[in-house]
Amino acid sequence: MARYCRGVFLRWIGLVLISQLNAMRSSILLLVALLAQPFTTVHAALMISDYSGTSDPRYERSSDVAFIGNGLDLSGIATTIPSEGFKSWATMITPSLFLTANHARPANGRTYNFYPGNALTGTPTIRTVADGTRIGGTDLWIGRLNVALPSSIATYAIATGRLTGVPIFVSGLSNAAGDSQRLGTNVIDVDNFGITVPTTSATGNTILYDFDASQPGDARVELGDSGGPSFTTVGGQIAITGIHWFKFDATDSLGNLISGSGDTQVGLYQTEIQAAVASFGLLGETARFVAVPEPSIILLVSLGIAVVGVTRRQAVTMKSHREAS
Repeated sequence: MARYCRGVFLRWIGLVLISQLNAMRSSILLLVALLAQPFTTVHAALMISDYSGTSDPRYERSSDVAFIGNGLDLSGIATTIPSEGFKSWATMITPSLFLTANHARPANGRTYNFYPGNALTGTPTIRTVADGTRIGGTDLWIGRLNVALPSSIATYAIATGRLTGVPIFVSGLSNAAGDSQRLGTNVIDVDNFGITVPTTSATGNTILYDFDASQPGDARVELGDSGGPSFTTVGGQIAITGIHWFKFDATDSLGNLISGSGDTQVGLYQTEIQAAVASFGLLGETARFVAVPEPSIILLVSLGIAVVGVTRRQAVTMKSHREAS
């Protein structure tokens, strides 16, 4: 409930935060360019506020009853096999097509393992990358697999509408060997924020969500998470909200350090995605889009007093989390 409430009152301060970010856009862009990282095989695990020990069953993708993703079908989210170098992500939107980050896109011939469930064990369905296409000048890339996946592997709708205040799940890599992933949570602080990242030669509209170490499960992307998804649920089904692009560090007007993540807001590119999907000429395969209900205005009013403690979030600097994998 606390996390939902946090999301609700963020709608109220969203316009103020966007105004502050826009005012500092030139310094933001400069720092993103200077601090970008090149392609690398090194990665770090998704940061989660209360991750415990070396393997926390709450956040490691598995069939464990403690896993926060129980009840969700994550079978359509995969990474390329470790033996081929840096991991590229794939989030399936049709049986043949997937979303990832353009700056971390896989080369043709790279191999993905898809598992029919949340456990990343057993015999996977193996597919390779045939080709793909970039969505305009954004950091979004749609890839095509060599053979369509079976119905046992999930495909996901894309979330549309205003997303500020919407609770999300955040996928990322794990420290474990082999095929391994983590899943954390967050709340979208700002949506439809336009930015250019010169080191990725990309311009696009994003969702931003900060990292709050006091919030259980709060997640921030790290080196290696580019191309992974963030998502919410609509009617109990996964709906993609973003594809990881960068992370940022910021200092507010009180001198407090803030950090967070930036994803390409996929639903804003509905027309472009539909055209790209059609261009592959795959019979019967179309991308699905679903509107996300906005947080309750009634709760927003009742929680107005809580905004006093939140309005201090004023970003002044940002940096890219990785421009590789």
